Amino acid sequence: MTPSELRSTREAMGLTQTELAEALETALRTVQHWEAGDRAIPGPVRVALRLMRAPSKAADRGTRAA
Repeated sequence: MTPSELRSTREAMGLTQTELAEALETALRTVQHWEAGDRAIPGPVRVALRLMRAPSKAADRGTRAA
């Protein structure tokens, strides 16, 4: 994931940098560094973003208990 892909993904989810930082439990400055390309975006963050973007399979099944 490139810095511009991170930014466009964040924007597509309707999140500010602050909101994304809170969702990922990281510092705002860290998100800013990722988007600026100053620091590499860690693999676990890429996975978390993919999961955040994906529609919930539980929502597709309704709220029935397993």
